[in-house]
Amino acid sequence: FGESTLSQPRMFFWHKTFSGGRERVETKSRDRRPRTNLTEDNIHAVCDFLKADRCVTIAEIVAHLGNSYSCIQKNHFR
Repeated sequence: FGESTLSQPRMFFWHKTFSGGRERVETKSRDRRPRTNLTEDNIHAVCDFLKADRCVTIAEIVAHLGNSYSCIQKNHFR
């Protein structure tokens, strides 16, 4: 039927999910932890650091600012 058709395992998954009582396809909203590293100060600090040296690596930003590698990568280099 083509690439846009659900695979058999995916169809079984959805059948089981809806047979179990689910009524909507949309995902449920979940409570998340608040972002503590994504503050205005951190955003400006990363921007200033990049303006000073465009060839800086994420590892150097992490060492300078103390944030995690994934935080810098996800929030500043999308």
